[in-house]
Amino acid sequence: MKRIWQNLSLRTKITGLVSSLTVSGVFILTIISIQLEKQYFQQDLESQADLLLETTSLSLRDPLYNLQVDELWGLARALSDNPDLIFFIAYDAQGKTLVDSRNTEPAFSREIDPLGSVLVELQPNQIHREWLDDQYISGRSVVLGNQTIGAIAASLSTSPLKEKINDMTVESIFLALMTGLTSALLGFWLANQITIPLSELAHGADQMSKGNMSIRVNPSSNDEIGQLARAFNLMVTSIQEREKALRDLAVGLEQTVEERTAALLEKTTILEQMAITDPLTKILNRRHFFTLAEKEMAKATRHKRPLAIILIDADYFKQINDMHGHPFGDQMLINLTSMIQLNIRAMDIFARYGGEEFILLMPETGPESAFLTAERLRKIVASSPQSHDGKKINLSISLGVACSDEAAETSITTLVARADQALYESKRGGRNATTLWEPREN
Repeated sequence: MKRIWQNLSLRTKITGLVSSLTVSGVFILTIISIQLEKQYFQQDLESQADLLLETTSLSLRDPLYNLQVDELWGLARALSDNPDLIFFIAYDAQGKTLVDSRNTEPAFSREIDPLGSVLVELQPNQIHREWLDDQYISGRSVVLGNQTIGAIAASLSTSPLKEKINDMTVESIFLALMTGLTSALLGFWLANQITIPLSELAHGADQMSKGNMSIRVNPSSNDEIGQLARAFNLMVTSIQEREKALRDLAVGLEQTVEERTAALLEKTTILEQMAITDPLTKILNRRHFFTLAEKEMAKATRHKRPLAIILIDADYFKQINDMHGHPFGDQMLINLTSMIQLNIRAMDIFARYGGEEFILLMPETGPESAFLTAERLRKIVASSPQSHDGKKINLSISLGVACSDEAAETSITTLVARADQALYESKRGGRNATTLWEPREN
């Protein structure tokens, strides 16, 4: 239903909505009128019945008390001339039927009537009311003194109400058809006043989207839609002017973009290099080292090839900083970096691990070769004193070596931890030493 409504034209929606609202209004008013008419009719019918019972009970007291059936029968026959009266019944004190206007002659009943038994039990001023589909039944007891001597009941037809409701229903249907047709014509006219200018605007917008900036819409009125048409024309003119300005600007921007792109690429390269490089020593930083080391470890594990990790720590470096100052300490780290870089392979991965610690990953390198390389680096550093204020400052390094097990898978984190344990042994043994990690025997 929602999709069908969405696919309808605006003209159809407006026409249908106006017609539906008008017809619905007519039916709602009809329903309200019918309910009010029904309420008024019921009140009127109850009043008639109450008046009938009131006046009748007064005239029936003596014949009812004396059980004068002929006189009761005469009154019942006189009341039956009322076309709206369905029946009139008089009961004795026990609730037995004495006369019934529906019978052709008096017929005294020996059995208690259910309605009569209810009526004789009522209080003097109490009225029994009962609405059926086609009639309204009302009854009351008849009292003489303090004694209930009988009861009377009357039934009035509700046919006039049904006829009235039927007439009102037919009239409402006719009225709904007439008002629906009239409102449909009015809605169609109103829809055209809205949809035709909107269709022209939609056509103009479609042409503008296809690049036709010469399109203009004729404002046929001074209402809101006419104002919208004028605003549309101003918008198209403004877009034309801006397009020309943009074309002129694009020519200049194209050259500027090319120049800035080249500069941006250069800065990006610099930033990328800074992101992976230690700012002091200009070698790889710890984070990028582990990125490369994970790949090398995976490759070594996949092809079952050896791989070694060497952790390098400058001995007593804090004392050098304290005695000679941090600038000299920084320069010593730079010199240490240069010495190590000059004595390792191009395929090795060398990075600053943190502070005065460095880390070296050597692919395709077993324990013996890694240990020899570490020893060679230690001796080179030990034999290369640094100069400061005309003095020679000796520097030594401690190294820890760990190699992957080709027969078992080892993570890079585990391998670094082993190298760190070996480095700790070198420091505990007096520094300026190289230790190869070996599994402990239990």
